[in-house]
Amino acid sequence: MIINTFIHKNNLNYVYFGKNNTHKSSSTKTSYKNSSSWALKTNVFAMHEAKKDIKENFRHASKEDYKILTDKSYDAASKRAKWFNPRDCKVYYIIKESQDANGQINVRILTQSGKFVKNAKIKPKTIVIADKFETEGYAIKDGSFEIQPIPRISHGEMVSRFAFVTNPFANYIHVKIDKETDPFKIMEKVEKLSQDENIDVINFSWADLLPLEFYEDFKFKKTNNYVKIAQKIISKEFENDKEAAELFCTINESAKLIEDINKLTKKGIKIFISGGNGGKDSFNMNLLGKKVQGVGSLDKNGHLSTFNSSKINSLVKHFELGEYKPIETKDGISYTKTGQTDYVCDTKKIFSLRGKKASDFLIDKNEFKRALKAKKQSSMEFYEIFATWIDEKKLLSGRQACQLFLDKNTHQYDNLYVTVGDWITYKINTEGELVPYYLSIYGTSFASPIRAAKYTLNEMMKGII
Repeated sequence: MIINTFIHKNNLNYVYFGKNNTHKSSSTKTSYKNSSSWALKTNVFAMHEAKKDIKENFRHASKEDYKILTDKSYDAASKRAKWFNPRDCKVYYIIKESQDANGQINVRILTQSGKFVKNAKIKPKTIVIADKFETEGYAIKDGSFEIQPIPRISHGEMVSRFAFVTNPFANYIHVKIDKETDPFKIMEKVEKLSQDENIDVINFSWADLLPLEFYEDFKFKKTNNYVKIAQKIISKEFENDKEAAELFCTINESAKLIEDINKLTKKGIKIFISGGNGGKDSFNMNLLGKKVQGVGSLDKNGHLSTFNSSKINSLVKHFELGEYKPIETKDGISYTKTGQTDYVCDTKKIFSLRGKKASDFLIDKNEFKRALKAKKQSSMEFYEIFATWIDEKKLLSGRQACQLFLDKNTHQYDNLYVTVGDWITYKINTEGELVPYYLSIYGTSFASPIRAAKYTLNEMMKGII
């Protein structure tokens, strides 16, 4: 499912919900040492990391360091960081020991196996996370369902966590996009903030997507008069007044955003922007800002994610893992592939219907039994029965509702998901029981904060190793 569209006013580059698409795309075979830039070296490292399970071997670590490195609690993320050093192409672990009154952090640096290297002092840099921090539940768009993959957690909180677990030693400032804030004014707000705060890096998960066919109209234009370009595009491409108006509005507002982006990059601030989730036939106009760092997504096989927009070398040069499957931990939920708790909650309380018979909670027991039989026979009758249960009014009021996902391998509707109460998603197993189900989260907006945090950590570590 796709939330953002090519021509839609003020669309946040939000996540995709559903099953991961692991379509294999071609990927570079360049080794670390053959990569000339930090971006390329880090891309190759990210590709290798995406394919690996988190199974670290700290055989040379002291007992104290080992305990910190293997801690899976929520607070453990604030004590350690994994750092890929592009200068020697090696992985190090950084453990926080204390922080001085002047803000400098005293750290221990270890090799990938946990062997002590040296003590050092690092000076934190400041990262601004501009994102949507309002928690959303159900949303209905064009008859399809978009469901929050993790109950009661906002997109901005998830984005911030991806940045924090990558670099917990930076200072973070949250600039909130909410119902009262026009997204194209966000950079104006950040620009005013930069007059009082020493900002080093900004992460911005917003995409104003345009059809890729229009990229040539912008590519070689030295002028920043995007409105004039928009008028030219509209005059030759569109007969439909509504489509033309929407396109003009998108370009006009993005032009204002780009103007503020340019003011910030002129100050030396690095701005990382997600490439967009609209697929290969679109590009994110916001990446036209001067010196903007566009970030795309990798799938779990280390290949480029098929939903990536802005697949143009001049717009997107950074890639990080952007597809994740949340799992339960003893303290809550993990969604960053670290295995540690990223969201503290009582999953037993949230999933209070775990193990209950779905037939006791849904509309008609006889129809449910008939549908289960049809499910086992992979019959289309299964779809026909449950399709009549989807009720938008019930969904919006937070009451019980059902939805079906098409299995892309069998092309049959043989997986049933039930949403109960406030955004709680269950899957029905073959015994007819409700089983908690975490929809996958994926999008370039998760790749971008990781790269922003990696860049900042690398800047903080310069001259130390």
